[in-house]
Amino acid sequence: MASSSVAMETHHANARKVVLGVQKMLVELETGRDTSLELQSSISQHLNALAREVHALEALLPGEGARRSLWRKRISHLQDESASQRAALSKFAARIHMRQREQEEREQLIQRVKSSGEHAISIDYHASEKSSLSQADAQLDSLTSNATSVLSALRTQSASLKGVQRKLLDFTHTLGLSDTVMRIIESRQFWDKVILYGGMLLTIWLLWFVFVHLRRPVDEAEAL
Repeated sequence: MASSSVAMETHHANARKVVLGVQKMLVELETGRDTSLELQSSISQHLNALAREVHALEALLPGEGARRSLWRKRISHLQDESASQRAALSKFAARIHMRQREQEEREQLIQRVKSSGEHAISIDYHASEKSSLSQADAQLDSLTSNATSVLSALRTQSASLKGVQRKLLDFTHTLGLSDTVMRIIESRQFWDKVILYGGMLLTIWLLWFVFVHLRRPVDEAEAL
């Protein structure tokens, strides 16, 4: 009986020591002075040791006789303290896990927002580039159409001049005009050709100049 009581006192003293130690470590943890995984692991190990001490007390309880009721209350108190401390540790671990999860979700959201912004900028850039190309093509088509009209008018004028020349030749043969008049007519024909072909060359040069200067902004946009 005496040896059983001594063992009960020893296990109870060890259990109370563990409870006090765990309480101090929980204060460190919950106040933020030490939130390391090492401290959390140490608390868990101490709680396991407390559970072993309580189990030893329960095993010795039947041999206490008249003090059995007193020891049952002490054991029950130790069990309540152990459950409370284990719940505090679990609550802290759950809170840390929730914070980490929220942080990961925020980082993922920021990454998605950045990705969406870059995609939107890329879409706007390509849309602007496409619009610039369409405008340049429309302007080139308009210039080409105008140049075609000018060349057609020049060809029509050349044909008219040739018809006038033939009529003048027929008329001079009829009237018997002098060689001087014929040379004047031939000289006029030469300068008309000069004007005609010069106008064609000038039109082609203008088309080339406008085309080069219109394509330059488009090429710069593509290079970007």
